Amino acid sequence: MITHEEYIKANLVVESLIDKVNDSTPHYSEIMKKFLAASDIVEAYEEIYFSLNSR
Repeated sequence: MITHEEYIKANLVVESLIDKVNDSTPHYSEIMKKFLAASDIVEAYEEIYFSLNSR
């Protein structure tokens, strides 16, 4: 389970890197790995807590 603190940290990483990566950034580069890992955390957390689908 992803904690709120982990979500906040990951969101800050995504925000700090969003303008530094693009489609030309190699997926094996450290900056892209960091961006993708953080964005995966943000996405997973938001799917759980901010889902528009009612359960």
